[in-house]
Amino acid sequence: MTQIALATAFMSYLIGSFPTAFLFGKKFLNQDIRNLGTRNLGAYNVFRSVGWIQGAVTLLIDALKGYIPVMVAIMLELNYFWIGACASLALIGHNWSIFTRFKGGKGGSTSAGILFALFPKQFPIIFIFFLILLALTKNLSFVIGMSILIFPFIVLVGTESTKLVAISFIIPAIGLIRLAPFIRRMFKVSEGSLKKMLFIILKGFNQYEQICAKEKKTDSQLQVK
Repeated sequence: MTQIALATAFMSYLIGSFPTAFLFGKKFLNQDIRNLGTRNLGAYNVFRSVGWIQGAVTLLIDALKGYIPVMVAIMLELNYFWIGACASLALIGHNWSIFTRFKGGKGGSTSAGILFALFPKQFPIIFIFFLILLALTKNLSFVIGMSILIFPFIVLVGTESTKLVAISFIIPAIGLIRLAPFIRRMFKVSEGSLKKMLFIILKGFNQYEQICAKEKKTDSQLQVK
């Protein structure tokens, strides 16, 4: 059984590593998508840089990259340790793919596939929360981060299995590692101002930087006068 578990865990990493966004960038644009848009190997960048159909397919495939390894582990009747290991390695594969020199996406779609496989009853709650928050803020990185943070607490309320609760905390912890650069950038750009941070969260970096550029231009024009 240990050999089967190890093989399944290794397979989970390889499945997670499948570079969906990279392949779509090469096929439809003949370019490395890491040099386009957000430079991220995820579905959102495919939406922006390639097209919405390709983005939707990328989202589905990346979600299956998380869903399939977990379901295989469950069907093989592996214990919770190995189910958690397979889930974690699938997400690690997506975020740090062996096929793209350990570059990857932020893990939103793959995390969704994992969480849907493990927590089908709780998943609709976080999905509705995700959609509402995205509609309000339009800031995908922030919404993914908040959804990932909140989901374990939804699981904590809705399940009595301490092992499942532990897995629900491990998956977000891996995902948040990829969001760390976004958080660092937000603190740097906002210069520690809570008001500026809130603006970035609600409107995103692009609008904030456009406003800053306009303010600098206005200031320079006033100085010339």
